[in-house]
Amino acid sequence: MGTVQNVYPALHKASTIAIIVRRYTTSNQNNEHSKLNMRKIIAAINMTIDGFCDHTAIIPDEEIHQHYADLLSNADAVLYGRITYQLMQYWQDLVKNPSGEKSMDDFAMAMDKIPKIVFSRTLKNTEWESAKLANRNIEEEILELKQQ
Repeated sequence: MGTVQNVYPALHKASTIAIIVRRYTTSNQNNEHSKLNMRKIIAAINMTIDGFCDHTAIIPDEEIHQHYADLLSNADAVLYGRITYQLMQYWQDLVKNPSGEKSMDDFAMAMDKIPKIVFSRTLKNTEWESAKLANRNIEEEILELKQQ
């Protein structure tokens, strides 16, 4: 089995990425009413229409905040590298001091609630109750999450 970079070559090149883990159900092959639980991995990358990957180059609007709030509300966990995680800590303050803009406040609440797994060699703690530092490499972490 290859590394995550070999499986998803764009992941290690994007400046801003979130990997979202979500449980979903599907009918089994016999069309019985029973359901099979599975974990789905979603890579979310902010990208301009011309293919530029940079979170700071995009001005998020109500629609993008709502899209990601909905995505996070249906997810089990989100995985971040240190840089993206530190960008997302902005939302931690917005939970305590809401902006009054519904889409931003809803996204802040979704970000605060979702369990976050952070990959970093330099951070010593996350300073966010719903976040933890990964203690394995990303490939091992994703394989375990998919099997849960």
